[in-house]
Parts: sequence; C-alpha cells; structure tokens
Amino acid sequence: GGYNNVICVGSVDGNDNKNDDMIKVFKELFPLAHRISLEKHFSDYSPLEKKDILERCDDCKYLIVSQPHGGRRQIKYTAFSFAAENTEYIFHQDSDTMVSKSSLLNMAKLAAGYNIKNPNLKPCGGVVGEVRIMNVFNYFTFHMEISYWYAFNSSRSSQSALNCVTTVSGAMGLFHSNGMKKILLDYANQRFLCNKVKCVFG
Repeated sequence: GGYNNVICVGSVDGNDNKNDDMIKVFKELFPLAHRISLEKHFSDYSPLEKKDILERCDDCKYLIVSQPHGGRRQIKYTAFSFAAENTEYIFHQDSDTMVSKSSLLNMAKLAAGYNIKNPNLKPCGGVVGEVRIMNVFNYFTFHMEISYWYAFNSSRSSQSALNCVTTVSGAMGLFHSNGMKKILLDYANQRFLCNKVKCVFG
C-alpha cells in the first residue's frame, strides 16, 4: 500500500522577524517548500478568497504558512484548512513533539476502524496519540510528566472504552479530513463567557 497524496504543512503563528527561525528550519528540512505569508488570519478571508488561496497550493507537497499572531486556535484553523485539501486524514503535532515510527500508521488504522483487539471497531473521526515528556530534569517537568501520564493512560484511556475521547491532544492527533472541514469555521470562531470572549486556546 502506501499513501498516494501526502502533504506536509508547517504553520507559524506570527509574521514578525522573530518567527523567521521556524520558517528557516522548515525550509532547511524541506527545501522545496512553498512559502505563504498571509496578511490576516485565514478565518477572516471570504470563502472566495480562501478558495483562491487554497487552489494556488493544489500541487504543493510541502507548505509553510504564516499569519499575524492570533493564538493557537487561529493558527491551527489555518493549518487544518490547508491540510484538509485533497487528503483523507490530517495528522498534527506540535513543533517540539517527537513521533515514534509506528505512531502514524497505528493511528491511521484506528481511524479507519482496523483494530485486531476489537474487530467490531467502526471508523472514527479522530484519534489521540499517547504523549509523554522526554526532558524530565526538575520538579516542574516531573510534575508535567505525571500529569501527561494520567491524562493519556487514565483519563483518555477510560474514555476510549466508550469509543470516544473529549479531547484530541494538540501535541499529537489524527482526524478525518472530511469531518474536520465541517467544523473548522465554528472551531475558529468559538466564543465563551456569554459570547463575549473569543477562544484562542486548544
């Protein structure tokens, strides 16, 4: 088998000079990467403008996109919008996440409904990977390691017994592209506190 249409999208929350290092590293890893610098948040463009921007990237296998600083949610919306085009799954990770060789394949199998331990498993919209802290060197990072262990091995593991999880970690997760497209704009524009404050986290 194999994957017929794999694209790699890097996203940078900020167009300032201090963000150039991340773009430089991405271009070093992927010399053929196409660079897009947006003048505003991708969610603020009209549907026609979005369509035009996305069509210009149809043939891009490697893409690095940046936009004005707007927080985690805005840049994830932008990255997901580009990654969801012409793909079946979206695998996302933070820039400091190290991924094991088998993670992506195992997560894709679960999303497709393949699980040798549970042959009755149905395809699902999202899969969360197990994330651990690798650089445990003081009390603070040790506390984070314990928190992560409980989050993935207790909380999300118990939720999985019901074939669902309440949160797919931003550090590592996988989604069906079609399902993601349906909720992307609502995700980017979600508000709380009686609709007064726009969400920037998550």
